[in-house]
Amino acid sequence: MGLAEGGSIKQQIYPDSYGVETWDEDNKGILDVHMVNSEIYAQITGETAPATPIEAETYTKYGLPWFDLYDETKGDLDTSNVISGLKSVGELDIEKGKADPAVEKPILVHKNQVKKLGIFSKN
Repeated sequence: MGLAEGGSIKQQIYPDSYGVETWDEDNKGILDVHMVNSEIYAQITGETAPATPIEAETYTKYGLPWFDLYDETKGDLDTSNVISGLKSVGELDIEKGKADPAVEKPILVHKNQVKKLGIFSKN
């Protein structure tokens, strides 16, 4: 079972345009997430696990679209000192000698494959 195989996610945290008083801090819940492999999935659900998703390299090779968020107007909060030094799983594997840096190359996506998605803003 693979998880975060060296890829990275671009994340932005927007300033709260609604204000903290908008949110009901007493109304909350808990969500448990269980990650399982295909064998355990079948035991839990009684169904065959879904097919493995295609790899990013194959996805790109066939010209399938990648998406980027058009959010320049939303602003972005500064990265916290706690997470600014975090490394990807791929970077850690290279440091530990468990991965070959020559193999851990980023996938080059042609700009025509990237589709910009807009976001709704508060009016």
